[in-house]
Amino acid sequence: MRTSLAFLVFIGGCGSTSATAPGTDGGAGSGTDAGTQANDPTSVLSSPTFDRGGGIARISYVTATNFSSGGGMGNASLLAQLYDVSNVSSAYFKTPERVGSCDVLIIPPQTQIGGSLPTYVSAGALRLEGGVKELAIDLDPGKPYYASGSFDSALWSGGETLKFTAAGAAIPAFSTTVAAPTTIRVTKPESHFPAAVQVSRSKELVTEWTGTSAGSVLVSISGPNQDANKPNSYITCAFSGADSHATIPANVMQRIDRAGSGSIRVSTVSAADVSAGDWGTIRVRAESEALEPGSSGRYAANGATIAD
Repeated sequence: MRTSLAFLVFIGGCGSTSATAPGTDGGAGSGTDAGTQANDPTSVLSSPTFDRGGGIARISYVTATNFSSGGGMGNASLLAQLYDVSNVSSAYFKTPERVGSCDVLIIPPQTQIGGSLPTYVSAGALRLEGGVKELAIDLDPGKPYYASGSFDSALWSGGETLKFTAAGAAIPAFSTTVAAPTTIRVTKPESHFPAAVQVSRSKELVTEWTGTSAGSVLVSISGPNQDANKPNSYITCAFSGADSHATIPANVMQRIDRAGSGSIRVSTVSAADVSAGDWGTIRVRAESEALEPGSSGRYAANGATIAD
């Protein structure tokens, strides 16, 4: 179960937990597109995790992830992460440091972390519409957490309006829409499967891509994470989906704890925050995974080698 706790602090490579103000009460809401309406690509880094006083802390995400290899081929998933983490170790539930357009989070060795497990909370059946096919998920029978819904082809092509709805349960019903992000192809740093992408923790990291998208482009680096006795490093940086290149400065890359095997992930993300009554704010996200140039493969599918 320790790996599931670590997942709380780095949600799908799309930002780390941080404390923000809760949403207003009042049931279902329409939400706002955090990646485009605010005209600030880093707004997707801000998590709807918040402390409402008295030690109440929550993580609230609903995420649809799309992988499109062209011609309708690919796969997609719908995942709900709705947790009460009030009793989870503060080493996991912590606010990342914002450095420019990046969130930096260093997690202590797992062997040094104790505390309780998160409490999973239901919002009833969750549904995603507006793409190629409707997806729906609910709590696994007899289990306290949501199943992950999957679809064996691409769910959207980009530009559609995706509608997320929740029927409501312990968490009140909510509904919102986001613009489906478009898939981009990353040309730098180079990725040639099955080789790992090469990056350095002492130099700036320049990322270049072809194509544009609604919302933001996220570049996420994590690891090395093979040793439970050493810290794990998580860096997530957000840039405009209208651009074609971005740079993570050397002073951010230097925050990676050590050299070794890790991961690098590039994706396009549109997000909206929606109020769910007394529960507060829920972040709803649509994410498209980037591809390698000239192929139908995921970018950096075999991870990254992090050098000094």
